Amino acid sequence: MAFQEVIDALVYGFADEYLDEEEFSILYDLYKSQTMYAPLRNCVGFIDATVLSISRTDKNQRSVYNDHKRVNALKSQWFALLIGNLFGSVEGCRHDAAMLRESNILTVLERVAHNPAANDLCLYGDPAYPLRPQLMGPYCQCDVPVLTDEMKAFNKAMSAV
Repeated sequence: MAFQEVIDALVYGFADEYLDEEEFSILYDLYKSQTMYAPLRNCVGFIDATVLSISRTDKNQRSVYNDHKRVNALKSQWFALLIGNLFGSVEGCRHDAAMLRESNILTVLERVAHNPAANDLCLYGDPAYPLRPQLMGPYCQCDVPVLTDEMKAFNKAMSAV
């Protein structure tokens, strides 16, 4: 069995155990107390991808070459709550947003990531991820003509959480 198949079996086999409504309710209460001073009040976790350099391959070099880091690599994506989820490793050329789509985590979050008042809870990621009700990121100069002082303060406060 390939490494990815083992990871998929572990993650999806236990998804209901770790990502159900009661678990999110408990995590929400805990995160609410821990992130009392964070500006994004419905954030329950963080998402990111990492690049792991590998040796040059004999075949399929284009699929593992990461243009951004300029190395042959594998990428893994994770999100961290009190529990975590690892998706990967995939080819190093894969974009973070593509990994997010393949991991299917947004579908799971749409289904279960709600607090007791039925408000959406979200993960916080870097600007490489698309903005969704369940996935937020920092304000970016590419989204607005000028970053206001409030936007800059929000970005700084969230990076400190």
